[in-house]
Amino acid sequence: MAWESMLQEIYIKNFVLIDELRMEFYQGLNALTGETGAGKSIIIDALGLIVGGRINNDFIRDEKQKAIVEAVFSLENNPDAQAFLSEKNLLEEDDENSLIICREISPGRRNAARINGHNVPLSLLKELSPHLIDMHLQHDHLNILRPAMFIHYVDQFIEDGNITEKITAIFNNWQKKQQQLKLLNENEQARLQQVDLLNFQINEIEKVNLVPDEEEELLALRNRVKNANKLAEDAAHLVQILYSDEALNIFDLLGQTVDIIKKNQDDNFFASIQSNFEDMYYNVQDLAREIMTYRDSLDFEPGKLEEIEDRLHIINRLKAKYGKDIKEVLYYLSNARLELQKFNNVGQVREEYEQEIAQLEREYNSLASCLTAARKKAADKLQANVEKE
Repeated sequence: MAWESMLQEIYIKNFVLIDELRMEFYQGLNALTGETGAGKSIIIDALGLIVGGRINNDFIRDEKQKAIVEAVFSLENNPDAQAFLSEKNLLEEDDENSLIICREISPGRRNAARINGHNVPLSLLKELSPHLIDMHLQHDHLNILRPAMFIHYVDQFIEDGNITEKITAIFNNWQKKQQQLKLLNENEQARLQQVDLLNFQINEIEKVNLVPDEEEELLALRNRVKNANKLAEDAAHLVQILYSDEALNIFDLLGQTVDIIKKNQDDNFFASIQSNFEDMYYNVQDLAREIMTYRDSLDFEPGKLEEIEDRLHIINRLKAKYGKDIKEVLYYLSNARLELQKFNNVGQVREEYEQEIAQLEREYNSLASCLTAARKKAADKLQANVEKE
């Protein structure tokens, strides 16, 4: 598939003889002309830095400032470059058709390379350059005599122009799967260690049988146990106030009040308050029963406080390791189970990789046979054209 990228602009500052220069390029042929020494080769040298060229001691014009070379490319018709940048997470999401490459050389000869504002190694610029630009120098025409270039020329005459891209894509995918399988096998010892750790953590949490609101309930119960004697005395005092036999109590007073009201229920006023006092009478009865039940519940068995403290200690130990509260500890347990399941499925993942690799090898071999036949046909066509010329 044919592709092209367009150099739209180059900016050069403090580079060799150039103080500062900004050049824009337009669709079609752009020619730089001038007599010898006008600086055309300096621009080519600057462009060489953009595609990963090495720096030279003479590149910085003013030793007190850094040299800058920046180029702007359009990738609108260059899916190969877009795919390469996307794979490296260097493609601008807002403008996938634009590419900015910058090289900076400091006075100490330290240099930086950036792609769309991201620092990158020079090796990455060199990988990217074949997708962007071809630079031809003197005597490049002699490349036609190099045996290594023969396949390149033959491939230009293949009828199915996509076959080489297809086989390259399959090979790259095969390499990727092989690397993933290799890493999977190399990390087997680390995987087993992680499995052991996860099993320990899961068992440590599960055997405690945590309940989401348990800690709050235990803290409240601990407070009751610690203050059981005082709480029981106060509860008994309330019962005495309500039911005391030594003097008139609240229950008796309310009973007498209700009796008086009932005697005068033919009167509108007494009739209007009768139900309120009757409700109060029965409510006091209910409250008294609840207070007595609460008083009886304060009769704890010996060792209850110690039991509560031990349970809270276990919970706090888990919180220190797995989360700030029981909810987070249980969330950690859920994630650990999922993680363990993933590690235990590594055998299935390995088998899937091996199957994918085998399938890619079959596809590669099939396409390789087609490519061989297509190249033989293209070579015959190229030979005929050469002989005709």
